[in-house]
Amino acid sequence: MDSLNFGFGPKNNIKGRALITNPDNPKIDAHFKTRMKFKQLKKLLPSEFVELKKGYFKMDLVYQSPLYDSMTAENYLLNAKVDGSAEIVDGKIFYNYRDFEFKDIYAHFSFDQKSIYIRDLDMLVNGNRLISSGESKDFFPFFILPNRKANIELNVTSPYFDLGSFTTPHGIEKKKTAIPFITADTTESILSNTGTLIDQLLGKGSLEMSTDIKVLAYENFKADKVKGKISFQPDSVQLNNLKMEIAKGIFTLDGALSGVALHSPKLELAVKMEQNDMQEIFRQFKDFGQEQFGHKNLKGNASANLQFKADINSNYSILPKTMLGDIQLQFSGGELINVKALEDLSGFLFRKRKLNHVHFDTLATTINIRGNNMYLNKSTLHSSSFDFIVEGVYNWSSFDKTRILLTVPFSNLYRRHLTAEEIKNGTSKRKGLPILIEARPKKERLRFHWKLFNSKKNKKKYRLTEEKKN
Repeated sequence: MDSLNFGFGPKNNIKGRALITNPDNPKIDAHFKTRMKFKQLKKLLPSEFVELKKGYFKMDLVYQSPLYDSMTAENYLLNAKVDGSAEIVDGKIFYNYRDFEFKDIYAHFSFDQKSIYIRDLDMLVNGNRLISSGESKDFFPFFILPNRKANIELNVTSPYFDLGSFTTPHGIEKKKTAIPFITADTTESILSNTGTLIDQLLGKGSLEMSTDIKVLAYENFKADKVKGKISFQPDSVQLNNLKMEIAKGIFTLDGALSGVALHSPKLELAVKMEQNDMQEIFRQFKDFGQEQFGHKNLKGNASANLQFKADINSNYSILPKTMLGDIQLQFSGGELINVKALEDLSGFLFRKRKLNHVHFDTLATTINIRGNNMYLNKSTLHSSSFDFIVEGVYNWSSFDKTRILLTVPFSNLYRRHLTAEEIKNGTSKRKGLPILIEARPKKERLRFHWKLFNSKKNKKKYRLTEEKKN
């Protein structure tokens, strides 16, 4: 057959030629060229989730195979010799299940009977430019043979990526969508169900990305030089050794976001911070949703290890009641500036303390987060205004449930203010008999009360009980 021509309208055609040789052991040698607009292509490749909006598709294919007695997809696809290349020009695709829009798609890739190789792929994803290359070595067998996995490996770079452009769509029912697995009895069944195969890949395939993102943003949040691995499964996202520069320091993330397809996402993170500017951290995270203490009231650098779990909503905002976290924190060069709770203190004990600007020495402590409660473990603070031991619980949602216990050495009464230099040299710590002071809210302010002693029963108000630790 010297010439084959299947026309589907202007600039939409499949052309080719085919040669069958050796009648005793027949073989077919075919060459095809496909040129097709996305609007026509979507008629041939219907999909419940993927909408081909705009673009032009080009493909050149060399196909060689013996002629078999049975017309199975395994014989005529996997056992054939395939050498192909393809190009996408100015493509636009909408993935309606996640409200992802892919546009300005320009791509070159090649393939054989088993694998697909992406030479370059340049596109905008919800307005974010991504440039990538990669491969999937067991791509086509996934659609034909049972119990096979299709994993796509990509190297992805982006000059600027805004997470705020991604939200879970609200119009989809909160149920798991069943995508049937195709049984490939014949070549005809494969071709007639190509659109369903696309849905099958989306439902059961996976993606491994090595990232190099120059700037990662979300509202006030900004990270630079984001590098690491991100793995996408149909119902989860895994973060593996994802490093970035945040607030003049280093952040390292490992974790997972699961339950995405069921619309009940759960977040699990392990975070390592190295000398991050805490004022900038508070600013980027919008003061963690509270108004009593914000980024304007704090200076200093922090290093920390955080283990954290929580449920999140469809907009990927954390649900505070589900939070479970443990933090080992070291805070150096700290300053408290114009903290209203300190400025409101009155009485003889608080005079001449310069409470509007407090310097403090390196602080090492452990913090436990259980729902709306943040428990500060017993820690010693050496500051310009006071030396004291502090422990207690701060409630994010109900300020009136906050309870803080201060153990203040007696020498605080006569050694009132220290300079920043005296704090640094470490020879000016206040000592003496302990004075107990409890801080608890009243009329939206922390009020301080003297305590004669702290009973074992009373200590439970400030500390995380054993049954809440896990």
